[in-house]
Amino acid sequence: MLHLIVHLANEALLGGPVQYRWQFCIEREFKYIRYKCGNKNKIEACIAEATLLHEMADATIMYYANDVPTKHNPVARYNSDEPKRDPKLLLFQYPGGKAGASKVENISPEEKDCIMLYVLMNMDEVVDFMSQFHDEMWSGRNGPTPTQWYTLLKEGAPPLNKSFVNWFYEKGADPNVEMTDELRCVSQGFNRRVHTHEKYDVNGYRFHTEFHQKNRPNAKTINTGVYTRGADDLDYYGRLQKVYELTFNNANIELKLFVFKCHWFDPHGGMRSTPSIGLVEVRPTTTYSGSDVYVVAHQTKQVYYLSYPCQNEELMGWEVVFQVSPHGKLPIPSEDDYNNIDPVTYEGIFYQEEEQFGDLQIDIGLQELHNDVQMRGETVVDLKDIAMLTKRNANKDNIVETQPEPNADHEYSYDTDFDSEAENPMPRDESGDECGSQGRVLLDGVEDPLFPPGVTKTQTEDGEDEGVDEGVDELEDELEDEGEDEPEDEGMHSSF
Repeated sequence: MLHLIVHLANEALLGGPVQYRWQFCIEREFKYIRYKCGNKNKIEACIAEATLLHEMADATIMYYANDVPTKHNPVARYNSDEPKRDPKLLLFQYPGGKAGASKVENISPEEKDCIMLYVLMNMDEVVDFMSQFHDEMWSGRNGPTPTQWYTLLKEGAPPLNKSFVNWFYEKGADPNVEMTDELRCVSQGFNRRVHTHEKYDVNGYRFHTEFHQKNRPNAKTINTGVYTRGADDLDYYGRLQKVYELTFNNANIELKLFVFKCHWFDPHGGMRSTPSIGLVEVRPTTTYSGSDVYVVAHQTKQVYYLSYPCQNEELMGWEVVFQVSPHGKLPIPSEDDYNNIDPVTYEGIFYQEEEQFGDLQIDIGLQELHNDVQMRGETVVDLKDIAMLTKRNANKDNIVETQPEPNADHEYSYDTDFDSEAENPMPRDESGDECGSQGRVLLDGVEDPLFPPGVTKTQTEDGEDEGVDEGVDELEDELEDEGEDEPEDEGMHSSF
């Protein structure tokens, strides 16, 4: 696997995308068309005829009606009830599906007004009427704050104290007010006798109420988590409690809308997030203080919550939020994921934490090993040579290394193959005399490591060094005493 990872990058650069050079799809196609052969005596004809028939059928079923299950229009996993009529109001155009039986329940007038106000506030066709209501009811010099605006819509303003729901109801009942038939139907409100459901399918999810979830024996999944984005740009997380099926009737028009009643967690004290790693945590014990706990079904996404195994002081009571991908759909990419990418050069990173973790440095002595290899030249493998070099370099700590002056008229280098003075001239000190072996200047009282302790180096009048043979003989005698063979001259010469 390590070898594969190393070569994947080069393979992609040289070959391009794998689908243009991979044989897997071709082999699978061969396996598929072999099954089409019914007459082994006419293999080519059978495969050609079956392939043409398949292509013709594939092209034909693309024009079938949407309600006919085909290869291009498979049966959905979840229910999706088609409305009896095509509504023109945007809020009623999202399909959903009931799952299981329903019950009939009568809701209170207060709850009905709260649901009705939420429905009207989320309809684009009612924006103009809300502006008209603001002009009639608001008497302040400055515009209302979000809290004041919601209070005005819910309770109205003196002296009439008429809420927006009642005000819009009167507008819908007035035939002189221009309004579409469907919008007039919505303005008259829905029936207090509503149908409640324990399961509902929408947006590729199947939602369960808390009551149904607790009564499921050996449940493998949790489908009660709900998430929505509020108009105040806050994220709301909670659990589903009830599913209401609202019915709007007026004359020959009938509209249905599904609304979720949820237990929302406190978006301020009951939620915390870490955007750098995409972590969102909620505290299920908290409760949203507002009365608008309703949301239209198609405005929600499904999430589930997972508690921490370690319940220390910081993590106790908090649960991590995980978003569920809708069935049969891939998550829609967010434009924020591509903000770090240059659209021209495609350079950048898709995700990078902003934290600084410092630098990690590991010193394994590679530089010293590299310098040592350059200085020593050939590799010494003979045990006799290694033993000799070990003894000769025993006192190397007493050596003072000096570098030649940069303005020197000549340069020298070490050479392990030739001892020619013309090729490697010996540097000279200030007095003009040649320096010690390999250009080293030895301090007074410091022995040359090229000679064993006790062996002195003198120069005769003829320019020949005395004591060299003496030192070599002593080393040879020591090796012979240890049972070693006499070192060869060639090996000693190459090691120098």
